[in-house]
Amino acid sequence: MNYTKVYNNLIEKARSLTRDKKIEYFEEHHIIPKSMGGTNDILNLVLLTAREHFIAHLLLWKIYRNKEMTSAVIFFTNKGLIKNSRIYEEIKKDLSKFVSKSKKGVSTGPNSLIHNQNISKSLTGKSKSENHKQKIKKTIKNGYDSGKYKKSWKGKSHTEETKQKMKDAWTDERKLKHIEQEHIWKNGNKPHNIGLPHTEETKQKMKDAWTDERLSAHSKNRSGQGNPMFGKNHSDETKKKIGENTKKKKWFNNGLENIYINPDDGIPDNFIRGRIITWKTHKPI
Repeated sequence: MNYTKVYNNLIEKARSLTRDKKIEYFEEHHIIPKSMGGTNDILNLVLLTAREHFIAHLLLWKIYRNKEMTSAVIFFTNKGLIKNSRIYEEIKKDLSKFVSKSKKGVSTGPNSLIHNQNISKSLTGKSKSENHKQKIKKTIKNGYDSGKYKKSWKGKSHTEETKQKMKDAWTDERKLKHIEQEHIWKNGNKPHNIGLPHTEETKQKMKDAWTDERLSAHSKNRSGQGNPMFGKNHSDETKKKIGENTKKKKWFNNGLENIYINPDDGIPDNFIRGRIITWKTHKPI
């Protein structure tokens, strides 16, 4: 069948009729598709009935069999206008072929490089609302509570070989770079409090945050199997290091807070030997 001839006859017949969208339902059709260089010029437009419009695109697909025409017919398919299963199958096969060809060697699915880059680009410079942050926290908490999320490293430890590699990777140069980068704001300036102590107000807020209830929950979570040292023993080398550090460090206080330091490193002004007894003395500052 000469599909081009059939298509041209359909267009010419529609052009020869007087049609008005205000009186009857018609659809605008680009005689030369826009995807193939057609314009919105009145000479390239014609009013077709819905059925004629579908037939026109079906004929264009038959004529050109390219990606653009296949996608256009799929649009009508999604609207439920194709009833012939053989035509539908043939069109779907064509679309699959074009999609496969265009994505050959390129992964764009979830977690692919392109997918992640697009997400990163779309979120750059944007901050989440407080409502959004709370939703994320709630989702994560529910995930752990329900068992959907699992702490993959719970009860596990790195091999000695891996531990050594991690140590070797943290060179002095890398540590300095990490510290520098960690404290840089988006505008490139360092926070004003780098190297400065917390204010008394901030210290009080930090103390107040550790309520009896929170301390009790923290203690419970770190007890038994929750303790990272549960069922383990320090090596002789580690015990020796702990012993040496403990011998050097001493308790000092200024009447308000305790500090546990090595006197050889210098004692802050107004601090004296010993510590004051408070409900938090078990936690050296």
